[in-house]
Amino acid sequence: MNQIQRNIKVNNKFMDAEKYDQNLKAISRNTWWHESKSKYDKVNELKYMNKVYSKEVSNAYEELKTRRNTMLKDLYEKEAKQWEEELRRNGLAIYKNKL
Repeated sequence: MNQIQRNIKVNNKFMDAEKYDQNLKAISRNTWWHESKSKYDKVNELKYMNKVYSKEVSNAYEELKTRRNTMLKDLYEKEAKQWEEELRRNGLAIYKNKL
């Protein structure tokens, strides 16, 4: 009879230890999920911000190219007018084919 009661106590200790182990595993899974979520949230946030910044940079680059082209066109037109004016002062002219 003592042996049976002792075996029951040992089995109860094993059951309690197994429940405790399962509880720790559940806590571990929960902790792992939260840690991975916060870790990958930062990575995803950085990816998103990189996309936004690269899009802004490409848009700024396109705007810069447009402005440079406009400024260059204005400069060429200004220099052409100055050149024509200089030729007129010297009694020369430029023939323009206006078809």
